[in-house]
Amino acid sequence: TSPLCLLKTYVLLMSTSAGMVSSVSEKVLITGIFVGLASEGVGVAYWERKMAGGVRAPEGFFAGVFVVRVLELASRCGVFALFAAVNGCERLGVLMAVDYLVLLGLIYRHGSINSLHSV
Repeated sequence: TSPLCLLKTYVLLMSTSAGMVSSVSEKVLITGIFVGLASEGVGVAYWERKMAGGVRAPEGFFAGVFVVRVLELASRCGVFALFAAVNGCERLGVLMAVDYLVLLGLIYRHGSINSLHSV
């Protein structure tokens, strides 16, 4: 999850619950979150397409990958922001570090890093 999307979601949650956000600010934050998630989704979809190598798949398949990845990223961002809202930002850093290490372990186990660097 992008730290910036996570931060925007956290700020939106905290300021909305405290009644401190105007409708314009709320719209700007929501737009920023959606744009960030879409950008991440495109990046992940293209990375997965590159990792597929010579596999021929219809364009619709990668559009589906994009949609699924955006939904996954939105879900993760929301869960992490709720975690921070309930438990405080200090514990969020620990959660993000553990999440990042697990993600790197999964990528390494899959062999994606070796495949990517050998191209």
